[in-house]
Amino acid sequence: MNLISREGNSFEFLIETLDDLWILSQFIVRSDKIYATTERKVKIGSETNYKVVKKIIFVELIITSVKFENEVLRTTGEIQNETEFTAIGSSHSLKFNLGDKIKIDKKTLLKFEEKLIKNAIESKNSHNLLVLFDKDELILTEFSEINYKVLFNEKNLGSKKYSSEEINEEEEKLKLIENYLKKNYNNIIFASPGIYKDKLQKYVIDKLGLKIVSCSYPEVSITAIP
Repeated sequence: MNLISREGNSFEFLIETLDDLWILSQFIVRSDKIYATTERKVKIGSETNYKVVKKIIFVELIITSVKFENEVLRTTGEIQNETEFTAIGSSHSLKFNLGDKIKIDKKTLLKFEEKLIKNAIESKNSHNLLVLFDKDELILTEFSEINYKVLFNEKNLGSKKYSSEEINEEEEKLKLIENYLKKNYNNIIFASPGIYKDKLQKYVIDKLGLKIVSCSYPEVSITAIP
């Protein structure tokens, strides 16, 4: 979350991640006000002879409902500013995506809302990589404090046989994850039962010189990811 400006309980944000959209769905509540430029369908012409066109308008919206679904923040409320195409009190909906700006006036600002936004701003780049694996399976997950995304899940690795002239198991795993390891993550965590994590961790450190945190993990599966 990028804080563009703040004056008291008035905020303007740039939405940078899906986490930001979820956080805003918790931060914005009924009776808050949102300012936005939006499209609205209007009728041009007479009652019997008209066409419907889209007009760009600026709205001040008192919020009545907020929902985060399908990676979109959707807000509904009552328009507070009269324009050529809108009346005060008419209902309107706004949707926000990654890269959008949003300006919010909070009617009241609770302590947990203040903390929610503070943490979002301070940890906006807090993205981590979890490499969960054993001999047969390899799961790569990108996660932050409130969300995670499985990047891929490769199975049946242990069934592959390699001759002495071919690549070994650690090199095979490294080939699958190398491009991800080179991205700018705050932390890279290797988790595995038994000795698998130590062997792969040492191999990757020797090859790429990365700083890696390792831990034991009893189960390797999508359902095991917290």
